[in-house]
Amino acid sequence: MPGDFFRDERKRPLLIIHPLNIIRTKPGPDNDKVPLSQDQQIDGPVIAWGASFPQSNTPGRTVKFLVAIDYWKQHFAEDEENQEDMTDDADE
Repeated sequence: MPGDFFRDERKRPLLIIHPLNIIRTKPGPDNDKVPLSQDQQIDGPVIAWGASFPQSNTPGRTVKFLVAIDYWKQHFAEDEENQEDMTDDADE
């Protein structure tokens, strides 16, 4: 189901968590996929996630959300470092 549906219907953010059972394969005869041996498989589920945020009631207005500092560092620290590097280069 497309994310637009959730955003149109919900007024609060939505966190979607998907536990995935990954089965690693290799090409087999006739281009079919053959599972790798058990010792080459991934132990346990792999967790995938998605987030959907509702639209602002005022179009064009920024909506602010709070996130944990660990999440921010994991996802945006590199972007901030690159931005600082670009600013430093411009100063020289």
